Amino acid sequence: MTTYTATHGEHEAPTEAHCGRIITMAGDRLVTKSDTNGEHWHTIAHDVQVTRDGKPCRLDDLKLGVNVRVFTRHDDETTAIGIECVPRD
Repeated sequence: MTTYTATHGEHEAPTEAHCGRIITMAGDRLVTKSDTNGEHWHTIAHDVQVTRDGKPCRLDDLKLGVNVRVFTRHDDETTAIGIECVPRD
């Protein structure tokens, strides 16, 4: 995990982030998997910020198998507050 300081909504808060590939996404649940850290299960925040190529996009634009960086609050690593599409290695 990497620690970032990011603005989410009106507050600036330290966040954690990890990269992985989407293996499940249904309702408000997101599961990603990385080769090094295994699976990560998240609840998607109702106001999640989703970006692709640095531009906002919709949660519906994300598909299974897409590589993403998931951001969570430092004090709540189960709720995804940001999802960023990242290029494949």
